[in-house]
Amino acid sequence: MKLNRFQKMVLGKDLAKNIEDRNRNYVSFFGGGGIFQRAFQEVSMGELLSIPTARKLVEQISGTMASFDVVIFKADTKLGKVKTNDYRHKLLNKESNPFLGSYQWKKTVATDLLCKGHHYSYIKRKGNKIVGFYPVTNVMVSYAYDDMGLPIHQVIEATLNNKRIKGDYTDFFILENPNGGVLANATILRQLLSERNAMSEALENGSYVDKYLSAEGRLSESTLEKLRSSWDSNYSGNNRSKRTVLLEEGLKLNTIDNNNPLIQMIEAWEKRELKQISLLFGLPNTQTLESVNVSVKQLGTLLLQQVYMPMCEHIESEIERQLLLESEKDNLIVELDTTSLVRLDETEKAETYGKLFKDGIFSKNQLNDMLLLPREEHDYYYHTQASVLMYKEEIDKQSIVDRTIVMNTLATEQQSKTNQDQEINNKKENIIVSNSNDMEDKENIVEQKDGKKDQEE
Repeated sequence: MKLNRFQKMVLGKDLAKNIEDRNRNYVSFFGGGGIFQRAFQEVSMGELLSIPTARKLVEQISGTMASFDVVIFKADTKLGKVKTNDYRHKLLNKESNPFLGSYQWKKTVATDLLCKGHHYSYIKRKGNKIVGFYPVTNVMVSYAYDDMGLPIHQVIEATLNNKRIKGDYTDFFILENPNGGVLANATILRQLLSERNAMSEALENGSYVDKYLSAEGRLSESTLEKLRSSWDSNYSGNNRSKRTVLLEEGLKLNTIDNNNPLIQMIEAWEKRELKQISLLFGLPNTQTLESVNVSVKQLGTLLLQQVYMPMCEHIESEIERQLLLESEKDNLIVELDTTSLVRLDETEKAETYGKLFKDGIFSKNQLNDMLLLPREEHDYYYHTQASVLMYKEEIDKQSIVDRTIVMNTLATEQQSKTNQDQEINNKKENIIVSNSNDMEDKENIVEQKDGKKDQEE
């Protein structure tokens, strides 16, 4: 980032030297260029949130996105991804600025990206260090282009705490969705809002016959007019519904047994509105979910794949691109922890984590981290071959130590097998020798008997 004379004077020479010259990759540009207002939407947020289903979905999706912790890992050739003690963890997960918690900031980011299709936050820096994020409104962006049509300058104006501020793209954290958000579907939203207004008017002013009064005898004209006036003043209109009807002597209230067309129309309209809103927010088809037995865990996985993962990937890539220094981009990885959305029960956790440890994929301390247990002083991996334990301190000597252990183990097994074979052979020889001795003894006995017979003769 090139500094002008005033900025160098304010920051000082030493601090100005430590500020990294940032990559001047621009965010995606949409529209014909020049000056345009980012805050303009044909359908306002207030109109969108006036639809109860839309309000609930906005709260649910943005709240869930805000609950995901942002984790910065360091790529290690030997250890893989290692979680760092980066100072930005506090800004992204606890306190975005002294007056705003990170949950509320992330919820604002998710709401803007979901509904408007873009989000702008002012980045307060101290040298190369970020010290705060401040959401802004009423954003106006102006571009300047060269002869080839390439952007060479960008100025962003926005409102922060009722004050207009100005800066370039390096002063703001910017998220842009090329397809826009939910509010970009102005035609469908206008139709839904019109249908909702029509239904409200039908419920307020509409009427239908489902009951009638009957009298035992003939009523005079004056009595009938008095009854009509009294009935209209006491029982007509939706605001007087569910009142107790007091009938004069000789009158009877009868019910017409037929289907209410207005109620049927309202039910059909509610189903249609729910389907349209679900499609706008990228949710699975609600009718499909109702017809299929879907568990809570499967629904969480489905929502993660179709709704949350695209937003997570977008936010992760923009954090890496805009909030990391150029010298950090090759070694640091940013991820949103979505494990809270699809939690394992204790049995599944024991089976899954136990298998990962026994297969030598996770070390003991990595397993303890996932189980929220304290780390051990000596970290080790479980080797499936001959059930060998390898301490982490010996990783640098793994090729030697591992081969030695395995070779010694194999040699021991081979020696043991050889000893067993030798014992078996010895036993066989002893049996053969014993059998031969028995045969000799039998022959000697026979010879002795023959000798005695000869002497007797």
